[in-house]
Amino acid sequence: MNPPSWYRQTVDNLVILRFDLKAGVTGVHAAFSTRRGGTSHPPFAGLNMGLSVGDEPRAVLRNREAFLRVLGFDVNDIVSSQQVHQDGVYVVLKGDRGRGATDRKTSIPSKDALITRESRLPLMMYFADCVPVFIFDLHCPAVGIVHSGREGTLRGVVLRAVEKMNANFGSAPKDCHAAIGPSIRGCCYAVDDRIMDRAMAITDGGLSIHPLANAPGKYSLDLAEVNRLLLVKAGLPQDHIHDIGLCTSCRQDLFYSHQRDVRHIKPRTMVAAEGEWARIPSAHGPTAESLNLQATGRMAGVVWIGEADETGR
Repeated sequence: MNPPSWYRQTVDNLVILRFDLKAGVTGVHAAFSTRRGGTSHPPFAGLNMGLSVGDEPRAVLRNREAFLRVLGFDVNDIVSSQQVHQDGVYVVLKGDRGRGATDRKTSIPSKDALITRESRLPLMMYFADCVPVFIFDLHCPAVGIVHSGREGTLRGVVLRAVEKMNANFGSAPKDCHAAIGPSIRGCCYAVDDRIMDRAMAITDGGLSIHPLANAPGKYSLDLAEVNRLLLVKAGLPQDHIHDIGLCTSCRQDLFYSHQRDVRHIKPRTMVAAEGEWARIPSAHGPTAESLNLQATGRMAGVVWIGEADETGR
């Protein structure tokens, strides 16, 4: 049998990244949206999945519906949380179905990792450079999704998720797999000494140091690699960790990127750098001032337990 790996699924004008593990009739699955397709207008143009960025809510819900339809779900099936760049983990139960699906106010509050052992209960989180980590235990079965931004990474949110899956479900780390999705990579992300020291500390010195030659006191930091090292620290075998290796900042054709896009938005005109988008009519959304320049979309990651044949291949 070939080792598990990420693959691409194209349905109509949507491009979705998929990952599956199977054992008998049971499967555990993850999917990650791209910006391809969708109904949002610039600067969110494409399949924006985030309700928190200033996009027209009806467009976002249409985008979510289109994405989830491909996966075999209704938008009201999903469970989402308010992501706060911390290390909180929430155990999702059947009664949580629909929380955060169409209204952020109903989201699970202040959690950056969701875990469950409930079948056909999709857990969904939102990303625009932060590291999406999907955790799978086929033996239980159980799954988890982690939103691991810089602060969450340095607080060890992925460690907390593995620990909580073990404590609540009996998921042995040595039996778990993890898939790391698209995120900003070291090629496009620099930090100072203080952040680098914290990254070195939490990885027990296992992280390679890459100073930037043209920026004294700055270092390239690959948060996906930090999370990979933390998964190994948590007890996952190295060959059970599957990193897609894509940079959200580099791949403007596929992904939104907060680091790349937001700094290029000009107040008042809302014209993106290099003329990528045409001038944006005011009818298409709020001004940059009202968005506080948070003018980029979000991708969605979703994980669930289902049947072995629920794949996009």
